[in-house]
Amino acid sequence: MKKIFMLIVLSGFVIYAQPERQQRKGWEEYKKFEQLEKAKIIEILDLNEEEAVRFFAKRNEYRNEVKKLLEKRKELVRELEENIEKKKSDNNYYKKAIAEINSIDMKISEEKLKFYRSLEEILEANEIAKLIVFEYTFRRDMARKLMKRNR
Repeated sequence: MKKIFMLIVLSGFVIYAQPERQQRKGWEEYKKFEQLEKAKIIEILDLNEEEAVRFFAKRNEYRNEVKKLLEKRKELVRELEENIEKKKSDNNYYKKAIAEINSIDMKISEEKLKFYRSLEEILEANEIAKLIVFEYTFRRDMARKLMKRNR
């Protein structure tokens, strides 16, 4: 009886710990991705230490602002989804919700523009162009690798 009880308890721990391990693994992979991205940016832009510190301070500030906006947008979309499922028929509600989401999207674009303009204090225009191309291709390539791995 004790063995059965211990088996049940241990299997509970294994089942409970599994998602935590997967989350930790996902977080570790994300951190590696971030480190690789930072190293590549420093290399591509040939940043010295001072430039790198200034660049990543501006980038972190930009990302934090966008993260806040995306969380707000995500919440609005969730509310919209709930109301659609409930078959809410208030047309004014939907117009207002759509306007708020569009407003957030515009603020995200404004933040990006502000970020690139702030980089002019550190980088030349051709270096900002290199950054834009790098960000696009790096994320595209990483997404492709993840999709291949998940097949």
